[in-house]
Amino acid sequence: MCTAIKHKKNYFGRNLDLEFELPFTKVVITPRNYKLNLRANNEQITMNHAIIGMAMVVDDYPLYYDAMNEKGLFVAGLNFDGYAKYFDIKNNFINITPFELIPYILGSCSNVKEAKNLLNNVNLINISFNNKLPLSPLHWMMCDEDECIVIESTKNGLSIYDNPLKTLANNPEFPYHLENMNHYANLNPNQRVELYNENIKIISNGTGTTGLPGGLASQDRFVRACYTNSTSKCDDNEEADVTQHFHTLKSVAQTRGTVIGHQSKYEITIYTNCYSSKTLSLYYNTYNNERLTGFTLKDNKNVDSDKLTIYDLVEKQDINWVK
Repeated sequence: MCTAIKHKKNYFGRNLDLEFELPFTKVVITPRNYKLNLRANNEQITMNHAIIGMAMVVDDYPLYYDAMNEKGLFVAGLNFDGYAKYFDIKNNFINITPFELIPYILGSCSNVKEAKNLLNNVNLINISFNNKLPLSPLHWMMCDEDECIVIESTKNGLSIYDNPLKTLANNPEFPYHLENMNHYANLNPNQRVELYNENIKIISNGTGTTGLPGGLASQDRFVRACYTNSTSKCDDNEEADVTQHFHTLKSVAQTRGTVIGHQSKYEITIYTNCYSSKTLSLYYNTYNNERLTGFTLKDNKNVDSDKLTIYDLVEKQDINWVK
C-alpha cells in the first residue's frame, strides 16, 4: 500500500508498504545530462536536472519509486491496484510508460506548473520494462514548495488533481478521499466540551480526536495522516522538521503481523523517507533500522558524473550502546 505527505513548505516523503521484500532497492543519483531511451519510439532524452531517490536499477536504468530533482520537485508513485489503466500508443501525445514518468518529469521540469503543462499532453502506455518486471498499477503525488498535485491514469484517461490536503494513500480515486474528509471536519487537538451534564467529566486528553480512524486501510491511513500532518507543530529548522515528518508517517506505518496482504504474506513499512527542498537532501530509515541515513545533492560531485551513483540501504539496526 503506501502513504505520502508534504510537510510544511519544504518536506516531502512517503512510507513504502509492501508484503514482499525489495532487496534490490537502492538510493540512486541520476546525474545531469544522463541519457534515457523512451520505449514508445526509442527516442533518447537527456536529463536536464540531477535526481536523487529510491530505486531499483536494471541495465543502468533507474526504476524510481520516489525521487526529487535538484530544483526541489518531488514525485512518488503509490499503489493504485484495480483503478490504474494504461493505454496503447496514441498519435499527437507524449507516449511514456509508467516507469518512465518519474525520470521524465524530474529530468525535464523545475516545478509543478511546468509539469502540469507537460502532463496535459502525456499518454501513459501499457509497455512493461521487461517480461520479468510487469507494470505496477500506480498513481502519483507531485509537489514543489508551492503546489501539490495527484496524477491518476484511469479508464477515463489521465487526470490531474490539485491536492490541498498534501496527503495521498491508495485506492480509491483521489476525489473520493477529498470527499471523505468531510466526515472528519470535527477532528481537532482540543478537548471536547461536555454540554449535557456537569457531573460528566472529561477523563482523558484527546477527546477532540474521537472518531479518528485507527485502521490501516487506505482511506483510514489517508484521514489519519492528513489530520496528523495538518495539526503538526515543531520548531522551524531542518532537524526538527525532518523529525516531525518521520513521526507523522510513523502514525500510519505498518508493523509486521497487523496486515496480511497477497499470498498470505505480512505487509510492512519497508522504508520511510523525507526529501528536503531546502537543503536538497534525502533522509530515510527502514523497517530493520530506525536510524536516519542522509544524502544531499548540494555540492555533490556525482550530479556531474556520466553514470548512476548507487548506494546500498543501511538495513542493520544501529543501536547507540551507552557504557
